[in-house]
Amino acid sequence: LDQLVGRPCVGGLDLSSVSDLTSLCWVFPDGDNRLVLWRHFCPESVVPELISHTAGMFTDWVKSNHVTVTEGDVIDYDALHDQIAADATNYKITAFGIDPWNSAATSNWMQQNLPKVPVHRVPQGYRLSPALKEIERLIRERQFIHGANPVARWCFDAAEIKQDDEERIKVVKPDRKAIGKRIDAVPAAANAIDALLRNPPRKARKAVGFR
Repeated sequence: LDQLVGRPCVGGLDLSSVSDLTSLCWVFPDGDNRLVLWRHFCPESVVPELISHTAGMFTDWVKSNHVTVTEGDVIDYDALHDQIAADATNYKITAFGIDPWNSAATSNWMQQNLPKVPVHRVPQGYRLSPALKEIERLIRERQFIHGANPVARWCFDAAEIKQDDEERIKVVKPDRKAIGKRIDAVPAAANAIDALLRNPPRKARKAVGFR
């Protein structure tokens, strides 16, 4: 992570409902590669459910700081905003993509605290198709360098794709009541990639050893 300090990146955010994860994703251009860093949050009230659905792995993810647990029954937006502020001191945020749903508080916070960062309200559903197809391309080309994040891997494994008659794709949730999965890391990454497609890097820079 020290190699990322001072480097330009774009952000993406998928805000949760009560029982989902909130996922914050930073994408760093690195030549042809995209270095991907996630921050995941959940309220303490859903931790027992997530521990059950992951056969206990969620406990390890919390201990390893892959998930931040906030007090209460809903996500603590102050904790999320504090993390964005901390990351803004370490990375050069060039753009930010956010799902319009329930995003007013965070959008307003961004405008007040990071006024130079353009915030894009990213339409979801099939309108996110270009970003999702770019992620698929990066994965196939082994250019999506994700640091083996276990929570993101769990989300990507659960995600399902639907395609319309125009060959546009969207990501959908599986039947959560049946299998207890979450996909929040996927739209967070797609929102970040959407911001990157809107704000392409001016100059490619390649890091060494981030694999």
